Amino acid sequence: MESKRHRSRGSLRAVFAAATLLAACASPPSELTIDEQVDLYLTARRQRIRAAADDFRERVKFPRVEKFEQGTVILTRGELFGPLDHESLSLQVTYLNESDQTYDRIRLHFSVVDPAGRTYGRKDIDFVMPADYRFSPGNSYMDTVHVPTGGAHDVPGFDVRVELSAETW
Repeated sequence: MESKRHRSRGSLRAVFAAATLLAACASPPSELTIDEQVDLYLTARRQRIRAAADDFRERVKFPRVEKFEQGTVILTRGELFGPLDHESLSLQVTYLNESDQTYDRIRLHFSVVDPAGRTYGRKDIDFVMPADYRFSPGNSYMDTVHVPTGGAHDVPGFDVRVELSAETW
């Protein structure tokens, strides 16, 4: 009994495959080659990324200052860039220790979020001073971080959120 059932499924698959092949042969040929179709698709994707980059540049003004108990984070520059499917926000970041504390490590958490607050991409970076140095009051540190967008650039109004934590050993 079991084998008849499998044979009937196999027959149905063969009939379906034959019907699909006949339908494909009967349809008129596409006016565009596969290479042209791929080129159109990639061009449209690049245009959407450029539009998202322009939108981000117009909406989010730099420098952007975020104050925390452990100091201040200044985003001096930010832009959307990267190859298709690997887009990220490039952010130039400065940490300023404006607190009364001395820290051994500063950890910055960056999240790319949509207007509803859903996180699409995240990147954590550590600022650590060379041996025997610490983040004393008045010290600063600058770096560039690339935060993956995780597709958030396709969502109108996406933004970047910054959080800070500091450690003393």
